[in-house]
Amino acid sequence: MRYLASVFLIILSVISQSQNRYLSIGNKQNGICFGNSELYNGLRINFLDKNTDLINGMNISVISKSNVTNGVKFSLQSYSQKTNGINFVIWGLDETESNGFTFATAMVAEELNGLGIGLISATAKKMNGVFFTGIIGTMTAPVNQITGIAVGLIFNVQSKKFNGLAIGGTNDAEISKGLLIGVFNFSKKHYGIQIGLNNNSEELHGLQIGLWNTAMNNSFFKRMPLINFNFKRK
Repeated sequence: MRYLASVFLIILSVISQSQNRYLSIGNKQNGICFGNSELYNGLRINFLDKNTDLINGMNISVISKSNVTNGVKFSLQSYSQKTNGINFVIWGLDETESNGFTFATAMVAEELNGLGIGLISATAKKMNGVFFTGIIGTMTAPVNQITGIAVGLIFNVQSKKFNGLAIGGTNDAEISKGLLIGVFNFSKKHYGIQIGLNNNSEELHGLQIGLWNTAMNNSFFKRMPLINFNFKRK
């Protein structure tokens, strides 16, 4: 049994390293695939993806480099263009677009849509949906825009533009709209509520609740303990 398994792994490795060579149980593009198919519908198992255009179904690979995957994808490392569905990456994700449920130890993308969990970090130019990060938060690089819910369990949620709910050790945005909850909240412009030990906004349109609150656009009470507010329209 071990001998057969070893032979199978060797054959699969050889197939996978060859350009678009594979073994299909079914017909040419449907069924169960072992190797580096360019197009496939069904279950596909491969070591290293090369010149992979479209996969519909489930793709299991060590290194994923597919153009488009629709369905479920499991990989150790992913450099795909677009994944629609479930994108489960054991270590690092570096993709153009991921839509649906995305999980990775660390994830970087042009656009993340849906539910995302990054154990260490998660960052993208655009993040739309609900995102949780463990150790670093969304601080690997500043995000251009977050719309939805972002939770950095220990450190930062950082974005140029933010709309929704942010929970982090430090929430930092140039323009934020919604609710920021953290130890430190910083916004150049904030529309909504900030809750934290230290809330700071150059231009506040809403309410601050915390130990020390700063709203630089207030005429008289720019710095206040416990509560500060500005409901004037610009």
